[in-house]
Formats: sequence, C-alpha cells, structure tokens
Amino acid sequence: MLFKFTFLFFLSFNLFSYDQELVINVPAGARGESYYLTGDFCDWKPDCFKLGDLDNFSIKLPLHEAIRQSKVKVTKGSWDSEACDKNSRPLNNIELSKRKKLQVINIVSWCDEKKAIGEKVYFYYFFKSINKYRRVDVYIPSGFKQDSNDSSFILFLDGQNVFDSNRSAFGYEWRADEVAEGLKIEDKILVSIDNGGRYRTEEYHYFKKGKDFSQEIANDFINSLCEEFLNKEKCDGNIIAGSSLGALFAFTTSFSHPEVFSKSISLSFPAFAYDNYVFNFIKQQRKLPPRENLFYFDFGGFGQDANYGESFERFISESIIQKLTIKWKKFPYHGHNELNWSQRLPFIFENTLIK
Repeated sequence: MLFKFTFLFFLSFNLFSYDQELVINVPAGARGESYYLTGDFCDWKPDCFKLGDLDNFSIKLPLHEAIRQSKVKVTKGSWDSEACDKNSRPLNNIELSKRKKLQVINIVSWCDEKKAIGEKVYFYYFFKSINKYRRVDVYIPSGFKQDSNDSSFILFLDGQNVFDSNRSAFGYEWRADEVAEGLKIEDKILVSIDNGGRYRTEEYHYFKKGKDFSQEIANDFINSLCEEFLNKEKCDGNIIAGSSLGALFAFTTSFSHPEVFSKSISLSFPAFAYDNYVFNFIKQQRKLPPRENLFYFDFGGFGQDANYGESFERFISESIIQKLTIKWKKFPYHGHNELNWSQRLPFIFENTLIK
C-alpha cells in the first residue's frame, strides 16, 4: 500500500461578517482514498460532502449555512471507515464553533485502520553510560521476513509514547506498530527505549551524557538486538527516530555513528535548543557520513513549533549540513505533540524507508 503526504484539509468560510477557518488534520493514508464531511445537513450520508483526494495537500472551500449549523463527522466514504478515537471507537458528533476564528479538529485514526497483530515483547536493559535500567519495547510486524538481507531496526526514543497510549505521558501514542502494519513493512523490527523522565535532558544532550549514551546504543545495545532478534553479530542500515530534544539526539547519534544508523528521523527539530548546542556539535565534526545516509527533519506551524523556522533555516544553511543528504518538511497546522507526530508518521516512513 502506497502512502502519501496528505493529511491536512483546510476549510474556510465566512460567518457573522468575519472569516472563520476550520482545519482538519487526519492521518496520512493510502493513495486513491477520499475524505468526506457528513452531518445533519445531508441526513448523515457518509459520502455526501467530499473534502478531497489524498493526492491533494490541502483543500479550501466555502461551507454553506446548512453545514455551519450542523453537527458533523469525517469519513473515508463509509461508516466502516469513519474517524475514530485513540481506542478505535467512532468519534462523537463534532459541533462546529460559531465564534472561534480558527478551529482545529485532529483525527487520531480511522475505524478500518490496520491492527497491530505482530509480536510484542518488552524487557529492561541496563545502560552503563547512564547507570540506569530502561524499558525496551520491541514490535515485530506480522509480515517481517527475518531472512531478508536488509533486516534491521527502527529505534524510537521517548519509548513510552510510541506503542501504547496508556503509557504515554500525554495520552496519545505514535501508533508506530499500526503504521508498520499499514505499510506492510517486511524488513524492519521496531524498537523503543523509554526516556529517563527527569534525567531526559542530560541523557539526550550530546555534551552532557548524550555522547556516551549514543555510543552505547550504537554498539552494545544494537549488537545485542541483532544477536537476539536477527541471529547476527552485527547489523547496519538501522534508523533512529525522535522528537523535540529526541530529534536532536537522533541527528547527533546518526551523524556520529553512520555505520550503524544510515537514517535518522527528527520530528519538531529545535535547532536553537539548549544554547544552540547542535551548531556547536556540527562545528566539531571532521568526518562526514556517507552521502547515501539520509537525515529527515520537520517542524510544525502551531504552538511551540511556530518558532522553529528561523533557527532551522540557519541550521540547513551551515556548510556541513549542505553536504548531507537531507529531507525536510514544514507542517503548517501541526503543533508540538504526539498526536500530530503520529499523523505524519506514515508519510515519514514512506519517505525514509524507500531506497
């Protein structure tokens, strides 16, 4: 199944003589699917008001008075594929605000989403570099082919937020296991490492404990995973993914250990954070990763992320960064949160896993 970077629908309408806007963020989905608005205005026919196809990035259209006064739902054309909450239950009817100039509706998942039917295990691993045990979760997709020459790992930071909303600090998960099933990933095992709570900053900060922590992850930890799950002494071509401070850690780890991590995924990348330490990091580097290694970055346009653009532009203008292979995107109506990160994860996977 091919996934597209299309999960934002932008609806604009006039109400009470001033402009109001409705933004609907939905999970990236399969090419060829369309999204619909339904409600009282059309007797709840699931495909009555087409918002657009997934080949479009955004859609802007006027809403008629009948729609403005209606309670609504979002579907993919049938009630089997309507919008669901994080527990896979259909959302309650949504009442559009009559006063808010900008209203944002975030769709967590679809009721026909692929379920996480792969194998799940967890264990506790002692990291000598931080002198702490950390919980490690492993998800083996149902279609995983262990004998593949390209079999390796996708390593997620802030592991509490990756697979289980009940463990997430903010009530939403990245749904990485469901995304893996939807994309039919065959050569990657998904692994997450819990963060250290109040120790998170010093453990992810390269110039504190982050350098030693990343070295242990890239060597002893990854090698132990290779032996346990892939029956190999070593494995390369791994991917490391993180958000916010974890985005910085993912970048510095992949840059420092390119023979282990050929790709990094950095969501909501705060280049300015902690006194611009990522700029100090790149100035100290004397050896570049191979050109075929890929570094992915993104950030949103809402909330905390709205301030990230200027420092990111400065970051990618650095001469050493211009010599790397990078991809990056700005998501104008996404903020700094697990829910928005989960919505764009299918797009990110498609654009980093494809060779």
